[in-house]
Amino acid sequence: MKSKKILLLLAVAALMVLVGVPALAVGPTPTTSTISISPPSPVCDGDQVTITGKVTPVTVCGTIQIQDSTDQQNWTTIDSGSPDGSGNFSIVFDTTGLAGQTVYFLSHFVPGGGRPCGYGESKSPALPLSIGACCEGGLQISADLASGDGIPPPGTTNATWQFEIKVKACQDVTGVYAQGGTSGWTTFNGASQTAGTWEIYKTTTGKSSTKVLRWKIGDMTAGQEETLLVTVKGSIKPSAVCGSIQYLSGPWSATYSTDGGATFQKSDYTDRVFVTVTCAP
Repeated sequence: MKSKKILLLLAVAALMVLVGVPALAVGPTPTTSTISISPPSPVCDGDQVTITGKVTPVTVCGTIQIQDSTDQQNWTTIDSGSPDGSGNFSIVFDTTGLAGQTVYFLSHFVPGGGRPCGYGESKSPALPLSIGACCEGGLQISADLASGDGIPPPGTTNATWQFEIKVKACQDVTGVYAQGGTSGWTTFNGASQTAGTWEIYKTTTGKSSTKVLRWKIGDMTAGQEETLLVTVKGSIKPSAVCGSIQYLSGPWSATYSTDGGATFQKSDYTDRVFVTVTCAP
């Protein structure tokens, strides 16, 4: 009797194979996703922040998507890639222009397919990054070379350079204007701006002529940044000493009010924008 039962069981098993009854499926291995931010929140407008997604257990069978959102409802994948040997995938996030905002990030692990991968999908909780203006005083002003040869050789003729004046509000300010000049050996060749208007405030004469520009920006909100692009032309004398400094601008400053126009204050002066005469080796 016992042998008949064994034979019956074997017959049933053989029949299941013949009619294609599938074996019980083994589910994918569960994964856990996490996300980290360095430096941690809060950060300053302009900071470079490293966002790292991590999946465990460690696997390269799939991709990690770094997603961001400002409302935790609409998510956008800003980058993706395979996790490294530690299960990490990192990107660098630029916070420039995001003062006053909070951005949320999450890590989404997407498995690479079925067996032999065998890992499940997972998402991390959202992690917020708060971004502040983080500049001291009412505003900041800077002056830098924007285009043109920064290391011209002696004898350079009719060259064109552009320098940029940037004004950034650290808090709400009113009545903002910036002022500064060109250098006497250059010729002023116009300007353009992202906000406000500019005028030639005065022209100095004598051994050399310079233009003093006044850039009227008006009211600015915290984190707002505007740029004035000044174009000048000039020639480097053939007798110019190698390594010598040739200034394109004078120092610039900005005037503003933090109390609605009752009183005004002036920023620190910028450094002068320059090029360095450079001789061929």
